[in-house]
Formats: sequence, structure tokens, C-alpha cells
Amino acid sequence: MKALMLLIIALTIAGVALGAQGWTARQVYIKSVTIHALAVTSNNSGAVINITVTAITPGTGNIYVATSPLPIGEGGSFIASSQMAAIMAASMADIPFTKYDFLVNSSSNTLEIGGPSASGYMTVGIFSLLDNRTLNSSVTMTGMIMPDGTIGPVGGIPDKIRAAASMGYKVVLVPYGQQIYTSPTSAPVNLISLGKELGVTVIPVSTVYQAAHYLTGISLPPNQTLTLPPYYISMTKYLYETLLFNKSIIPTGTLETAEYYANQDNYYTAASLIYSSLINYYQSSFSSLTSSQIRSEAKSINSTINNYLALLNKTSVTSVNIDVMVGMYDRIYQAQQLLNQTMSDLNAGSVGEAAANLSAAYVRVATLKYWYELLKGISGGYPIPNQLLYKISQDYLSYAQSTVTYLYSLTQAEGISALFAGEINQLLNEVSNAQTYFGEGNYLMALSNSLDVISETSTMLHLIFMSSQSASYETGLLSTVRQLALYSASKLEQCNATPLLPLSYIQYGDYWYGQYNSTATNSTGGASSYFSTALNLYEMSSAYSNVVLQLIKTVAACNVTYTISVPAINETLSTSAPSIPPTSTQSTIYTTINPLTFTVGMLMVLAALAIIIKFSK
Repeated sequence: MKALMLLIIALTIAGVALGAQGWTARQVYIKSVTIHALAVTSNNSGAVINITVTAITPGTGNIYVATSPLPIGEGGSFIASSQMAAIMAASMADIPFTKYDFLVNSSSNTLEIGGPSASGYMTVGIFSLLDNRTLNSSVTMTGMIMPDGTIGPVGGIPDKIRAAASMGYKVVLVPYGQQIYTSPTSAPVNLISLGKELGVTVIPVSTVYQAAHYLTGISLPPNQTLTLPPYYISMTKYLYETLLFNKSIIPTGTLETAEYYANQDNYYTAASLIYSSLINYYQSSFSSLTSSQIRSEAKSINSTINNYLALLNKTSVTSVNIDVMVGMYDRIYQAQQLLNQTMSDLNAGSVGEAAANLSAAYVRVATLKYWYELLKGISGGYPIPNQLLYKISQDYLSYAQSTVTYLYSLTQAEGISALFAGEINQLLNEVSNAQTYFGEGNYLMALSNSLDVISETSTMLHLIFMSSQSASYETGLLSTVRQLALYSASKLEQCNATPLLPLSYIQYGDYWYGQYNSTATNSTGGASSYFSTALNLYEMSSAYSNVVLQLIKTVAACNVTYTISVPAINETLSTSAPSIPPTSTQSTIYTTINPLTFTVGMLMVLAALAIIIKFSK
């Protein structure tokens, strides 16, 4: 009987413990906001639609969209732009995106809901929820949220302004650059003048922060200056000095220019200039190779790439090294594309072009070892869970796909889709590659590809609507996007992170900005190329800063301790890869709630009660 009582007690205690473990009470906070977004109906008249966003915490960063009718217009980009609105709003509020789940509910009298034209307003609406602010009910807005925080172009603005006026709104915010609205089906419309006729103040805004200023009253972010943390300087100096081992094959003029920038601690630009010279050297060197020699060299380079991929797969991702790892994956992808083009050129009989692409792949892979040495010198930081990499990669992949779809729809609407068909097809191919990497579980490679696509698409969206603007708009746009990049990078620095890629892209963007300024007055074709290069680099900087900041905030890794040991420089250029270390077993502890735990625990308690009842009869 004593043993039986001990069994009953043990079952009861174990059951209660397991049941308590499986039944955890949570306090859930729910708050909502409704925005009155501007839209265009199927018969091209303006309309105001209600979009209600509900934020729920605790959450996991999921977006749930429910609309009537279904969001089918423009590739369903309404859904993906809702995701980006929530991500950007969390960044503005300086909180982890995964702290909340978001419900987006929209109803409309249009035949379909589609496109991201309300996403800028939605971003401000979600920000007002997260930052406990009230929206100004006399202000409404149209414009697409860009990953860098700029407000992108949209269609049908004159009809939207008329709809806003009829509903009693006093202020309408529109994308900067579209104040003179152009359409292939009508004459240009001065939106500010149109607003005055209708009793509405039309205000162009270039960033979501400006929009939030008018809608919520927040102060605009301060203008940032470029600051370079000591770790950043030492890392980029290492990348520069490793390439100087090859100075015997670099033209004197390039060395002098690179030294000029290096003396200003602008080592990344200096390294980039030498890098370009090395490609030119090897292009000349490889020009005499035969088809069989090119294939042999390409095979060797591809083998080296696979070795680096294996090395990266064995490296744990942390809040400190993710920047360098993404940089390596991006460069590996570029090398793979160059090798693919090399083989395509060979199959087409273009041996000269194959040699040129091979030379670029050769130098790209040869410099990977310097990045890998930097990676090995980083220690500390906070581990990034694979589940989080999966989530953030999935979100940005979805947004990359929708931005390309939106780009295509806008070029069609403007009657210029044929002019951009090649670029759009290339972007779609990059999205497809990112989807493949994501399916294979290589989330960082997929994320890297997605960020590149988003940056390139954002650049093209700006460029498409720039032709009708004045020259001052160009410099104004570059200055705005640069300031947003600086602001995003500064937030990383405030987390005690070393944003290697974001700061490097700003530095190199400044170089091309300077090239643009020196040639813009001559109206040369080069000026246009310099402009788009600088713009794209600033876009990339913002995109990389925002995604890394979200990851760091989510795992609460601000101000964690880490060290960066910059390696010694002792090698010349070569494509040989480091040896792959043996696989080591690592144990990771994940805290989860097993839904079966509660059930098992309760069954054990019931078993104990059954025994008591049986023997009490």
C-alpha cells in the first residue's frame, strides 16, 4: 500500500508539473489603427478605402492580410508591400519586427485591390501603433514605401487628390518628384496647382520620415555625418593592403588615385579602384587562352567557390559576423553568374567575351580569401537562430519579387516596358535564383540576392520617373537617399555593431557621386551612369543596414561584446581556397512549448486519480 501511495503521489506531481509546463498563461496586447488610403477604381475615378491594421504582441513577425475583394492587382504586391510596411515601421520605432504579428484588413468598392500605393501611409499607420502616436485625421497620403525609407512613385494621383478633396481632407501627401504628374494618356498635371483649385494642400514628401512628420508630428531624423569606427577602418585597410601586393601589375595612375583615397581612410574605395585594375590586367592576360583552357580555369574557379561555400556552411552566424558572411555570399553569387556567362559565351563561340567574364570571376574569387580571413578573426556576438534567418529571408524574398512585379506594371502603364525588358528579365532571374537558394536552406545567400534585387529595383523605380524632373531633382534625390543610408548605418553603430558593407557602400557611393558632380554639367552619358551607380550603392547600404539591424534587435544583441582580430598580410593574389575543417558537433538549446506536454501531464494526473478511486471503493 505504501508503494502504491508513492506511485500515486509521483504521478500526481509529475502530471501537475507537465501540465503547468504545457499550459502557460500569456497576456496579449492588441491595438488597431485605420487609415483612409487613396485609390483608383476600375473606371479610373478616385476613391478612399479603409485599411485597418492591428498589431498583436507577443508575436513572431507574421503578416495576415484579409481584403474584400482579394488583392490580385499588380501581381498581388499589396500583400508583400504590407510586409515591408510593417518591417519599415518597426525599424522607425526602433523595435524588433518579430515582437508583433500584424493583421491587415481592407474593404473597397473597387473591382480589385492591388499595388503598393497605400504602403507608405500604411507604414506611418503601423509606426503610430508601435510608437503610441495619433494620426492627423485631416491628412491623407499616397506613395509606395521603399526599403530605404523613400516614398516611391504611384499612379492615378490627380484622381486620388480629387477623391481626397471630396471627402474633406485638407492635406494630401504625394511622392516627391511626381508633383508634375505625367501620364501617357493625358497632359502633365501640376498637382500643387490642382490641389489649390480643390482647396487641398498638396505636399511632396521624399521619405517616410517626412510623411510621419505631417501625419504624426514626429521630429525629422537629424542629418548624419559619415563616421568610421576603428574596427571598420582596420578591416577595410586590410582589404586594401592585401591588394597592394599586386601593385607591380597595377597602372601608376590607379595606384596614385587609390593612395589618395586611402590617405583619407577611404580604404574601401581605394581597394575597389585597384580591384577594377586587376580585372583589366587579367582580362588582357586571359585574352590569349583557348576555349579548352578557359573551361579548365572555369572548372578550377568553380571548385574553389564550392570550397568557400562549404566553409561558410560550417560557420555559425552571429550578430557580429553576419555582415561579412552576407558580403561573401554576395561575391560568390556574382562569381557564379560570371562563370555561367563564361560558359554561355563559349557555347556561342565568343571566346573573347568568355575570357573577359572569366577574368572578372577569377579576381572576385581570388579576393574571397581576404574576406574569409576577416571572418575568422571575428569572435563574440550573439548567435542568430536559423528560424530567424528563415523568416527574414522569406520576407525579403517575397518583397523582392513583388517590387520587380510592380516595376514591370509601372513601365507598362507608362508605355516604356520594352525599354526595360532586359533589366526586368534579369531581375526576375535573380529572384528565381534566390528562390532556389531559399529552397535549399541557404537563407543568407537568398537574403543577399533579395537585397540586391530590391536595391536595383528601387534604383530603377527612381530613374524611370526622373526624366521629367529638373537637374536639381537628381542631386536632391542622391542627397536624400544618402542621408537615409547614413541614418540607417548610424543606428547600427549605436548598437555597437560594425556595419562593414553599409559604410563601404556609402563611401564608394560618395566616390561616384563626386564623379557625377564633375561631369553632370557636360551632360555626358557617363554622368548618367555615375548617378545610377551612386544611387544604387546608397540603396544597397540602406537595405543591408535595415536587415542587419532587424536581426540584431530581434535577438537583443545590441552592445554585446565581441572582438575583431585583423589578420596579417602575407599572400599575393591566388584563387586557391583554404582547406575545409572537419565537421564539429555543436549543441544548441532551443526553448519551445510542446503541445503534447499538457496532455501527457493531465493523463498522468488522471491515472493517479483512477488508482485512488479504485482502491478507495
